[in-house]
Amino acid sequence: MNHTTFRPLVLTVALTLLGGAALAPMALAHAAGPDVLRQLSQAIATHSFKVIIDSHSTGANAAQADLGHMHMEETLLRHGATFRLYISSRTARGMAEIVYTGTHACERQPGQRAWNCAIPAEYVAMYRDGMDPAKAMKAAGAYIQNVGSAGTKMVRGHLSEGYRFTTTMTTLHTTGHGTVWIDRVTTLPVEVDTTSSSTMTGERTPLVTTSTEVWSRWDDSTLTIPAVPVS
Repeated sequence: MNHTTFRPLVLTVALTLLGGAALAPMALAHAAGPDVLRQLSQAIATHSFKVIIDSHSTGANAAQADLGHMHMEETLLRHGATFRLYISSRTARGMAEIVYTGTHACERQPGQRAWNCAIPAEYVAMYRDGMDPAKAMKAAGAYIQNVGSAGTKMVRGHLSEGYRFTTTMTTLHTTGHGTVWIDRVTTLPVEVDTTSSSTMTGERTPLVTTSTEVWSRWDDSTLTIPAVPVS
C-alpha cells in the first residue's frame, strides 16, 4: 500500500457509508430524511475525534486487492481552522500509516521504521483542501438515498437515533445499504454499519463488503498522533 491508496478522512468516512472502504468518494442525493452527510461534515469541521473502521470483503479477488479484512484507525486533531490527521490501516500485508501535519504528509509502509515525507504536493493538497464531504464526493457520482428512521436505541452507551439508507455509485457499479446512528443529545455520529456489492471490471463475482465504523473521543485532549520528521 502506498500514499495514493489513502484519502482524506472525509473520503474514508463516505466510503464506509457505501461499505467499500478505500475505493472512492460519494455525493449526497436529494432524499427524504435528515441530511446525514451534512451532519458528518459539521462534525469533521468543528471537532477532534477518533474513528475506527473494520471492514471485510469477499469475492472478486478481495485477497489479491488486499481488501479481505481491513482495520483502520483515524485520529483528527483540530485547532481552530487547522487540523492534523493520522491514519493507520492494517491488512494481511501489515500496517501502513500516514500523518498529515497541516502542511506536510508522511507515510510509513508495512515493515518500515522510517517515515517517508517526500509526498508529492498534489497528495498533500488532498488533505488540506478535501475536508468538505459534499465537494469532495460529488464528482464520483455516488449517492445516499431513501433515508428513513431506524428507531431509537442505546448504541455504545449513547442514546441514538438511527437512520437507514441506500447507496449507489455508478462509476464503480456499487450498490449498498446501511444504518447510521446519531447521538440524540450531541447530534454527533456514534456508529455506521454498511453492506455493499460492487461489480469489478472483468469479474463475474461481485465484491461484497461489510463494514462497521465507530466514532468516539470527541474533543478528547489526550488524543495524539505520531511525531514525524516534518512536525
